[in-house]
Formats: sequence, structure tokens, C-alpha cells
Amino acid sequence: MRIKKSYKIIFLFVIIIGLIYFISESLFNSSIPNSVTGNWENNLNVKVRYKPDGNYIFVPSDEPVTMNLKINSDGKVEGNFGAAKFENCTVKNNRGWIGKKLNLATDYVIKGKLSGKIFTKDTILSKDISIPFNMENNMLSGDIFNNESFLGLYPMAEVKLMNRK
Repeated sequence: MRIKKSYKIIFLFVIIIGLIYFISESLFNSSIPNSVTGNWENNLNVKVRYKPDGNYIFVPSDEPVTMNLKINSDGKVEGNFGAAKFENCTVKNNRGWIGKKLNLATDYVIKGKLSGKIFTKDTILSKDISIPFNMENNMLSGDIFNNESFLGLYPMAEVKLMNRK
């Protein structure tokens, strides 16, 4: 079985682009700019999902829930989302210049855990979370995801936070 020459070229191109992307990932400036640090807050509409009997159930909050984030210059993130607390969370640069040029991913991402119920009807006491975001018009703008598995990302809320410096 012979592979056509055009497929070989495409395959090689994909490998080269992938290598460049991952090399540029490792060259990120790991420091967090001052525009990202500070105390961020807003009220968000949130819903969680869980799977008690093999079928997903979506549970929305009855009213908006307050998210508070404190992003430190060392990349550590503290705060709460409703009654739940952010634990072992860090913010990192999420893309290099190639990703920015191709509009892939977001500029930053917060990853860690959310412990406790966000609101009264929330049944999940511990969530692995990620918050990919950009800085837009002096706001932290993105989404918060519950990372249930490798491919199981569930968006819980759109995030638009204002700085309370």
C-alpha cells in the first residue's frame, strides 16, 4: 500500500506546525502581567450537571451567584464561587504568538479545584475546573468549566469579572 505524495506533505506540514506550537508553548513568559493580577468579582448565572441514573440532570441556580477571584503575581489564585472555595488554583499563560495569530485558545487559563456546593441545589462537592480567559475592556472574560474527564468539559457559567483593585 503506497501513500500518495500529497498525503505525506500534509502529514509533514501538520507535524511541523505541531512542533512549532509546542515549542512556542514552552517558551512562554511565565510571569503574569499586572493587568491580570488583582481582585475580580461579579454575579454569574450558573448551572451544574450530574448523572445520578445514567442520564444527565442540569440544575441551574435560582439567582446569580457571586464569583470572587484574587489573582496573585506568583500565579496563585484564591477565592470563592458562591459557597464553594477555589483550591490549588493557578493561572498560566495559555498560548504563544502562533496561537494568538491563529486565534487558537485564550491568553490565560486558571486550573484547579472547586470545593463545596456553589449554591444550595448543587450536589457535586468537588470539581476539577478550568477557566480559560482573555482580558477584554479591563474585564476578565471567559467561561468556567467542570472537567469531568479528558473529553468531558461542561461549561457551568460565562465569566465576566470586574477588577476591584
